[in-house]
Amino acid sequence: RQRPPRLLASPKAIRRAARHAGVLGLLWGSIPALLFASAPAPDQMMILAISCGMICAGGFALVTVPEAALSYVLLLAGGSAVGLVRALDQPGTATLLVLLVTYGLVVIASVRVMARSYGSRLAAEADAAHQQQIVGLLLRDFEENTSDFLWEVSSEGTLRHSSNRLDQALCYSRQDDPDLGLVELIARTHRGASHGIDPSSHLRSLQVALQGSQPFRDLPVPLVIGGQLRWWALTAKPTWRLDQTRQDWRGVGVDITHKKHAEDEMHRLAHFDVLTGLANRRHFQHRLQQQCTLDSAGAGGAALLCLDMDNFKRVNDAYGHGNGDLLLKTVAQRMAQQVRSRDLVARLGGDEFAILLDGASSRSEVQVFCERLVRAIEQPCALSGLAITPHLSIGVAFLPHDGNHVDALLHHADLALYEAKQRGRGQVQFFSIEMDQRAHRRIALEDGLRSALAEGELHLAFQPQWHLASGRIAGLEALLRWNSARFGSVSPAEFIPVAEEAGLIRDIGLWVLERACQAARQLPGDLVMSVNLSVCQFDDALLADKILAVVERCGLPPGRLELEITESVFLQDTDDVMATLHRLRHAGVRIALD
Repeated sequence: RQRPPRLLASPKAIRRAARHAGVLGLLWGSIPALLFASAPAPDQMMILAISCGMICAGGFALVTVPEAALSYVLLLAGGSAVGLVRALDQPGTATLLVLLVTYGLVVIASVRVMARSYGSRLAAEADAAHQQQIVGLLLRDFEENTSDFLWEVSSEGTLRHSSNRLDQALCYSRQDDPDLGLVELIARTHRGASHGIDPSSHLRSLQVALQGSQPFRDLPVPLVIGGQLRWWALTAKPTWRLDQTRQDWRGVGVDITHKKHAEDEMHRLAHFDVLTGLANRRHFQHRLQQQCTLDSAGAGGAALLCLDMDNFKRVNDAYGHGNGDLLLKTVAQRMAQQVRSRDLVARLGGDEFAILLDGASSRSEVQVFCERLVRAIEQPCALSGLAITPHLSIGVAFLPHDGNHVDALLHHADLALYEAKQRGRGQVQFFSIEMDQRAHRRIALEDGLRSALAEGELHLAFQPQWHLASGRIAGLEALLRWNSARFGSVSPAEFIPVAEEAGLIRDIGLWVLERACQAARQLPGDLVMSVNLSVCQFDDALLADKILAVVERCGLPPGRLELEITESVFLQDTDDVMATLHRLRHAGVRIALD
């Protein structure tokens, strides 16, 4: 009894304990074996009661060592049984013997059951301890070799447990900062740091989550570690203390900085132009939609500017796409420098830009801005050693005066831009309802032209050409006329530009040429038939072949055909144009400048 308790026992020690228990049981069993038969009746009952008590107490006291318990119980019960057997001649002794044997068997069975239960509990505790050791090792390995970390926060918000990585990142010492909460520790990392991120909204979300009772997952939180902005994703669930009076939080965190940067880059690519860094069409339309929603709520109007660089294709063709991209970037930077932080500049595609002026509602205000913008843009840019001066055409539409939907506003600003280009480029035009009416008429005219040939609505009129010196007719000029069943008589000044823009002028031009050549065959003598050629027809590399084929098919001498061209033809690809004209001249066709 003086020795310290043993935590582990060998089989030898177990056997020794069983022998010691057997000796103890034998000593106690000798009392009833020697004294029971000769003792008076009251003493016999006392001896038997003491023996039964010692059987029960010793058996259950030694239940943790079942071998010792069984040895003790059997020897003590055996000694008691010997005493009863010696007194079988006394009345009632046989009954007591049967009761004693039954009692001893019950105690032995109970000891065995309790020993097995105790052994199972010990095995379960040992297995639990082993599992706890494994879990501890895994958690330590998890914290040491991954970017994840574990944390536990009390109901008051203070850290009850934190990983070393978390402590180092937050510069946290439990001894120095015992009362600081997780939110305060994260907020402390932002002091004196400027990374263009306002952490207040994220920290407020974390505070609200910790004050609630629902689990949360992947809650993003920014913090500054080592002077660099990092992002953590926190996941946690509430846990109740044993007294069920307070709710703590236990969770895991993971560094998602790389993932956040990847998401930001994806967002940038999805909403911003790669070349210029300006907002792209998708982002601009989204912002314009928000502006329309605010306006419907009475939050004020805005001005939408659609801008297009004049003759940008010529710069691209002459100096290459690299210099063209450099010019676009320069123009984009100049635009961005002229707007306020509340405004938005976007590149819609190619050399098309758009500007949303928040709160601008008067023409005079926008006109002043456009003039300032044009002055800033129209400064020379150095490209391949040459100074190139960019020029802009601008169309303007107002929200809500010119529309309160995204598509309507963009359409009306585009119409104003188209009007600016039609009036000679380098212009600023404000949308008017007449522009929309002209656009609808133009579309209707285009649809009508597509069927005019088949329905016989086009015809030729012939205007005589007089030779002033002799006073006689020198020839005729074929003039195209359109009598539409829908629009009536349409002026060539109106429908010819529509045909050119719609790409219909090639087919119409060949039709006019063939009808004019057929009519020229009916003319007397050497009268010449003049036919106008559109500048757009010279885009066809086979134009000379087609003209000569028509002349041959109609049987008209080439010298009796005169093609009238305008000086704008020479603004096209001059080499190809000159080659076409020279081939026609060599074939005998006359060329005149109209």
